[in-house]
Amino acid sequence: MKLRRLLLLSSLAALLTLPTAARADEEEHTPLGEQMEVMGDAFRDLRRSVREADRNAESLELLATIREAAVKSLDYEPEYAADIPEAQRADFIKKYHEDMKVFLTVIDDVASALKAGDNAKAEALVGEMRSAQRSGHKAYRRPKD
Repeated sequence: MKLRRLLLLSSLAALLTLPTAARADEEEHTPLGEQMEVMGDAFRDLRRSVREADRNAESLELLATIREAAVKSLDYEPEYAADIPEAQRADFIKKYHEDMKVFLTVIDDVASALKAGDNAKAEALVGEMRSAQRSGHKAYRRPKD
């Protein structure tokens, strides 16, 4: 009886938190965020596929998806830019665009390595992409409170 009541109460509590979680997702929904999500999903799969030469075609498709989203992300500014003092904002946005262009260069290098059949090099370059992703998120994402 007590177990049944406890399960009922915990289920109810979980249901009550769903609308709050959904609203939090809506608040963070931006065009740039959409592109970053596309890149993140494809990148997760790329990290697995790049190791295997028989999956190079798949890896190249994933890179094309990442590249397309990265190019589209150049049309947007990080939401965090609004928090940067106006005197520094233009430099912040310029640096974001420069870093994204470097990221695009690495994407192209990975594609070249895969086309040449050099999966070891491609895998190392994907590691560079991972580092760029982490440093970019640290620099251009609004810090969580």
